Amino acid sequence: MPESLENSRRILRLRVAMRRFAPIFESDLSDEWLMLSGGIPGRAESIRLAQISSDDENAVSLEDVEQLQSSLGEVLDVLDEDPVGDVYYPYTAAMLLELYCRSATGDLPDDAPVSLEEWVARFARHVDWQLEKSGIPAPEPAFFARQEEALAALEVSLSGNRDAAWLDAMEKSGQLGEQYLRHLTRAVRAG
Repeated sequence: MPESLENSRRILRLRVAMRRFAPIFESDLSDEWLMLSGGIPGRAESIRLAQISSDDENAVSLEDVEQLQSSLGEVLDVLDEDPVGDVYYPYTAAMLLELYCRSATGDLPDDAPVSLEEWVARFARHVDWQLEKSGIPAPEPAFFARQEEALAALEVSLSGNRDAAWLDAMEKSGQLGEQYLRHLTRAVRAG
């Protein structure tokens, strides 16, 4: 059965999110996170599927998203509560990706008590806070929160087609993902 345009739009939003959050989830930012999640089969599967989804040349179906959601859920189950310290960042990146998957599959309603955009904004504000706390200069105050606001506007304007607007969002998201990882690595090492 062909996917609806709305499903396609949600899958493209997930793929844009993959570009910025998968590198954090996959990173060695936290030794404790790697120890907790490293032996989970879902981690390797999540990373494999994230790499496929992040490549704008690949097609991604709703079944692929469901498989990714299941793998991420398996990884997230290693902790009973939200972690603190450096584990917070890769864990929350995985949680955000799982939420984007749930949005794409329809398991996260648009009128959920906490919207997907709010979860992303909370993460960005936490990164901004961590940088300030660690004495790591950001390009500007509330840098990551502002960048996420701009990307949220790009994401909601996606048409559902793999077009120039989507490629632009993918590129900007990838650049932001690199900045997240670079700044967080410095902040974690400084802390």
